[in-house]
Amino acid sequence: MLGILLAMYLALGFGSRREVLPGFGPQAIVWAIYAVLFGLLFLNLRKYSGTKIPRGLPPQPFSWRAFFFAVVPLTLVSAGLNFVPGNHVGLIWIQYWVFGTVGVVLFLYSAWDTLGLGSLD
Repeated sequence: MLGILLAMYLALGFGSRREVLPGFGPQAIVWAIYAVLFGLLFLNLRKYSGTKIPRGLPPQPFSWRAFFFAVVPLTLVSAGLNFVPGNHVGLIWIQYWVFGTVGVVLFLYSAWDTLGLGSLD
């Protein structure tokens, strides 16, 4: 993941206009968020490194079909609103709030589990 992140920074960094980039403060906040997320990932990998999967529960393989069923509608709605006349700011905000809320809830659940703060079941 670190390699992908560095490649993304390099690719986007060369194509960006330097004068529109934020100063050190906003970038430091993003770096701190990355540090927290990588720390949680490290703790989670360490916590579950010796876990054996029970025989009755095979691991679920990554499904491109499920990925596309989740991503394609979101992409079509986002891109499609550009071609429909009218102001769609309300729809865009609803979309951001729904997916943002789901993302925050999943992050908090994962962090809670990783840090071992108790059972959420």
